Amino acid sequence: MNHIVIASHEFPPRIGGAGVVARDLATSLARGGRRVTIITCYASSLVGMFRKHMVFEELDGYRVIRIPVYKGMWFLSYPYMLNNVLPDDCDLLVFNDVAISYLNDKYRDLTVVHYLHGKERYLRYSGFIKSTLLSFDRIFRKNLNNADYIICVSEFIKGWLVNTNVLNNKDKIKVLENRIDTSLFYKAEEIPVRYKLSLEGHVLISASRLVEGKGYERMLRLFNEMVQEGCNDLKWIVVGDGDYRNQFETNISDLGLDDKVLCIGRVDREKLLYLYSQADLFWLLSDFEEAFPLVYKEAIACGLPALGNDLGGVREVISHGVDGFVCSNDADVKALILDRTYCNLTGIRDLTNFDDTKFGKDFIELICSHEK
Repeated sequence: MNHIVIASHEFPPRIGGAGVVARDLATSLARGGRRVTIITCYASSLVGMFRKHMVFEELDGYRVIRIPVYKGMWFLSYPYMLNNVLPDDCDLLVFNDVAISYLNDKYRDLTVVHYLHGKERYLRYSGFIKSTLLSFDRIFRKNLNNADYIICVSEFIKGWLVNTNVLNNKDKIKVLENRIDTSLFYKAEEIPVRYKLSLEGHVLISASRLVEGKGYERMLRLFNEMVQEGCNDLKWIVVGDGDYRNQFETNISDLGLDDKVLCIGRVDREKLLYLYSQADLFWLLSDFEEAFPLVYKEAIACGLPALGNDLGGVREVISHGVDGFVCSNDADVKALILDRTYCNLTGIRDLTNFDDTKFGKDFIELICSHEK
């Protein structure tokens, strides 16, 4: 495979798990000697979009081409521009999400892969405009069936896709778990002064978007109950930002927990290890059916046991009783924290010798071992 193109609606600095995976895969492939191009988007004015002004960058050994998109009108940009910027020598095209494949189903002799990071909402009826006028569901179902391979990030997502009965050929579905960058996530022995926390006691930490549904309302309730039950040494660091942050901080104050819960906002990904390395437990009780939530694995790589809600692909990320716990009810969550059960775990691995080209190698091997 001479030239791999990854087309991704999400890509840093645009926030999103799929975009992070696209970046990590591109980096791993490039470090393994592969030629890689990312095609993604950037926020443009309406005039810029119609003028088709592209932005070109070189990042960490691969090229990035950004297509102008005005607000949410990506369905106007991608069909024409993607076909016009696709390199002539591309022989493997990876659609990192279904949106960027819209009306892009005619290719020369290419191997086409669709990468599914979650339950794609556009595969079902999405209302009059999206489904009746723009035919999102019909087009994306067709694109998946026309693809040579479909890679799912977890067995959970594979099972969901099979049960949708969208595909005529289910044998094309493969599973490749997302990897973490161990140059960013490891147990830090030295903490820079500006990241040192003046917190005494037993420290819990969470990191995610602060939005409803991520479990913060429930977690705050459980945290308060544990404090009220006499666990006064508990502290909680909350990393992240989002629409729910103001309400969450108000709730913290209303409960009188300002001295125990510290919201520090968004932190650059490469600085998270310094915070993780000062905590005793990572916990996140998301109500979403997360496909393969890397945040738990990143915390584990920093030497932290992880505690998650038993939904979606969480059980595929956390090895229950080995490097963390997966719980489905409040009583079990509280018992694990109050009894410090996770302090006795012995399965948390040292990943410092992890091969940073392995993600790319496994991706290529998965494709080559099932070539047409």
